[in-house]
Amino acid sequence: NSEHVLSSASSPDFVGLAAREHFYVQDDQTFLLTVSVGLPAGDAPVESVQLLVGSSSEVRPMGPAGFLRQLRPGEAREVVQRLKVSDLALGVGQAGISLSLRYRRASGLVEETAVRSMEAILEPARKFVTVANPYSRYSGGTPVEERDMFFGRRELLERIYSEISDGPLGQCFLLYGQKRSGKSSVLRQLEHRLHHPNLPIYLSLGAIDTNEPERSFIQLCIDSLYQKLVFDFDMTDVLEEHWPGQRQVATSPIASFRKSVLASARLLQARKNWRLVRPVFLVDEFTYVFEYIREGLLTPAFMRQWKSLLESRTFDAVLVGQDTMPRFKEAYPNEFGVTHDERISYLSAAEARELAEQPIMLQGESRYKGNSLDRLIRLTAGSPFYLQIFCDRLVQHLNRQRLVFITESVVKDVLRQLVTGHVALSADKFDPLITAAGESVALAPRAQYLALLTRLALRPTASRDVPAGEAPLVQDLLDREVLERGSGGLLLIRVGLFAEWLRANSVGGAG
Repeated sequence: NSEHVLSSASSPDFVGLAAREHFYVQDDQTFLLTVSVGLPAGDAPVESVQLLVGSSSEVRPMGPAGFLRQLRPGEAREVVQRLKVSDLALGVGQAGISLSLRYRRASGLVEETAVRSMEAILEPARKFVTVANPYSRYSGGTPVEERDMFFGRRELLERIYSEISDGPLGQCFLLYGQKRSGKSSVLRQLEHRLHHPNLPIYLSLGAIDTNEPERSFIQLCIDSLYQKLVFDFDMTDVLEEHWPGQRQVATSPIASFRKSVLASARLLQARKNWRLVRPVFLVDEFTYVFEYIREGLLTPAFMRQWKSLLESRTFDAVLVGQDTMPRFKEAYPNEFGVTHDERISYLSAAEARELAEQPIMLQGESRYKGNSLDRLIRLTAGSPFYLQIFCDRLVQHLNRQRLVFITESVVKDVLRQLVTGHVALSADKFDPLITAAGESVALAPRAQYLALLTRLALRPTASRDVPAGEAPLVQDLLDREVLERGSGGLLLIRVGLFAEWLRANSVGGAG
């Protein structure tokens, strides 16, 4: 009640204030100081929280004072203040800063906190060392091949590796999930981890000729195996070792495939002293087959051919596809047979933090201050794709503004750039969260999904209030982890960045 609030204690204070912090001073001899201010959970709220900077010959505040209109119990927020340093302080390279907070309690009483001190290490902006940006090459969705930039999925990789290495030949693993969820990266990492006697052969079904799909697929498998022997083992004379030619592949595709697999095993045994050879075909974009069948570019005979290949038990397969894989498998249960199914989902909070922090550590210290990293994780929900995009822009912002650390204010500035303005993300960047794959295998057109998601971003709705005609779409979005149920059963968009982008752009209309 109001009497309790008036009489309750209020003890706002700085959160995580560093004893020493590094700043790059601009040409006008100013820099931005960002501090985090918190209020214990059991305290009464306070208002008019102002950052006070003690008077000093070394440093003085410039512009508006750092100010918070209100601070609630259990809350931590950032306060920003521009400071100007003296010639002497800049010459010496350091300055002492005294900080305190002035605030008004619920009773109306104005109080100040005890003074806290910190040392600012100062350098001219021209001496700023550019932060290397390891995220830029992956922010477009390129599969991660570097081990140093691959985070999470360790248990999954170890499990697949163990089952391939110890199990019988003829196993089939299905990895599926949202577009850009890191499936191809998992496939590439698995390729790097599979060593003798495993022989990993990577191929993508995006490369097959849909005019002759059955023959083209077999030819692609054989050609990929051939390239593996030539480029990895320097066997330039493979074609002389009874290797099937294109005419043989066209007339006897299954027999040609078996012949190439057996020939490769024989070559490795004879020339590389491999006692056992376990070919493992790593097939990316396998759900294209489902789309091609639906579009009439492929006949169901393709799946019967796949079953025949797998039943030869001369190889293992790891198939990667989109979130339509369960429907694909349901349509062809006999052709798929027994498979090991794994859905590739979001990174855990710990894994996402590693991806955001470790590649840009500053001499073993995190560049993230206050709640900035937590805010980043909430905005990306642990999606490696959106995390790479956001981190790429964060590093660009650090370098452009000559900043050393990432604060909540920095995250807020970059978020604004990502959702509005001339460098905002385009709509296609969010396709992974809109549809599972091509429209031929989707439950509804892309525009219908987008309109639904826009309405939910603008006005979160409970499942029971969704029109009956859209209920299957909502369930699909829940199954694909695009949506989640919040308090009161409200449907919420998991990736906060997407929700913010929809609210800022209202693409598709609110319906």
